[in-house]
Amino acid sequence: MYRILLIILIVSLFAFWMYPKENITPAVSDEHVPQLKDADSKVDKEKERESVVEYIAEDDAQDKILQLSANQILELAIELRLCKSVPKSDSELSVWLDEANSVGEPNEYIEDVLARFDQCSKQPKGEYNYIDLLLIAAEQGSDDAVSLLWAIGEREYFENIGIVRLSREARIAARVAFTHKKYDLAHKVALQGGEQSLEKLVKGYQHFDPATNGQSYYKSVAYANYAMAITRNNDLYRKVDWIKQQLLNNMSNYELEQAQMMTEKLLSEALIGRN
Repeated sequence: MYRILLIILIVSLFAFWMYPKENITPAVSDEHVPQLKDADSKVDKEKERESVVEYIAEDDAQDKILQLSANQILELAIELRLCKSVPKSDSELSVWLDEANSVGEPNEYIEDVLARFDQCSKQPKGEYNYIDLLLIAAEQGSDDAVSLLWAIGEREYFENIGIVRLSREARIAARVAFTHKKYDLAHKVALQGGEQSLEKLVKGYQHFDPATNGQSYYKSVAYANYAMAITRNNDLYRKVDWIKQQLLNNMSNYELEQAQMMTEKLLSEALIGRN
């Protein structure tokens, strides 16, 4: 039965590759690609954000956060990240304004900081780690959360979790753990159809595989094959296909076999996960 299922998947994959890509309609089904909720207007977006902030501004905030949707948690994480660069008190704001005016910062920029300062002052008093929130949102299937996690550099990560002054060994261990987590979450969301996660994996494995600390062309090609089999997004299809073609020229027969086996495994895992 398992062999029959794999044969069906491979035939479907081949048929998809043979289908003209010029007429593919964009976007994967919403069922498989979690997207940020589109607000009717900027005002509605701000009201939603304020309601989330008010909702968790209580003693049992940690429990309440877990009751939010992945998109709401992502919005909160983004807001907290933006607030890291905003003055934390009225006195800090006063100093910042004096410096901004002295160097001739544009009025639009100053007004933006003032607006963000006002918004950030409404946040709960407790310290919330926005990276932890991004991890929660990604665990719940947010493709945007995965993309943002991959954009966070080593320095920002260390500063956020408070390990800047730890030993070199501890920093290396933390960096390795964070890298593994990013790849694991991207894999999880990719199986749900997350296109950003798929692109991260295709690009990521051609340069670095956390399992081996080296390159892994066959994994990159496998995720490219998987992406090309499920996506209706022309742009993503062309991107991963271009990467795939570049890698194929530098792969051994063994690596090609590994890529094919992993492609079948990914398609099988995705099918099982959707049933």
